[in-house]
Amino acid sequence: MSVVICKDLAKRFGDSLAVDHVNVEIQDSEFMVFVGPSGCGKTTTLRMIAGLESITSGEIRIDDKLVHYLGHVIRFLLAVFLLLEGFQFFVGYMTGVVAEITSLNIIAFGPYWWVFWVFHVFLGSFIPLYLLVRHHASPGAVALACFLIVLTFIAVRLNMVIPDQAVYKLEGLEATFYHARLRTAEYFPNLTEWLVSVWVFSLGMLAFLLGSRWLPLIVAGKGEAEHV
Repeated sequence: MSVVICKDLAKRFGDSLAVDHVNVEIQDSEFMVFVGPSGCGKTTTLRMIAGLESITSGEIRIDDKLVHYLGHVIRFLLAVFLLLEGFQFFVGYMTGVVAEITSLNIIAFGPYWWVFWVFHVFLGSFIPLYLLVRHHASPGAVALACFLIVLTFIAVRLNMVIPDQAVYKLEGLEATFYHARLRTAEYFPNLTEWLVSVWVFSLGMLAFLLGSRWLPLIVAGKGEAEHV
């Protein structure tokens, strides 16, 4: 079980104030009932606590220490990742190396430009960043941001790895490749390689689940269950 804390929780639908700065603390194993007339905000409050509705202002804490900072941590990691990626493009273009510039041009403006700009930049970066900045205290918004980041990770690998391999870094290197499967510009993974990729991804998810179960990040207090 968890401790749920709502602090100055408010929700607006346009000019209508549906939830007016609710402050409530629900202790572990405590039974609480919201009672009030129709339209007073009971269902909206519960939906915000469940993460099904975004909040206008205030914050919701579940087990206080973990959820309160989760949005901030993910936002920081995403910002660092985007900064490093920006440096990759900046340094790549500033070096003047033809192979490096060609690779970056394929990534940003090649046949799969839409994978980079639509999936990676827009869906996998800007939207999660917006959610983590404006709704970092909402469990639903943080979960959606994490889902978009993980979902678009595959698109990033497609658009960053394959184009880079398609550009030969050494002059004349392409002449040493004879087998069709070694020509990266024409290469497409077979079923076995796709299955290996799925297995590696599944292994990572299994390690994450085992870590969340057996390596708690927060030490449980007296009478509390350990959790991450």
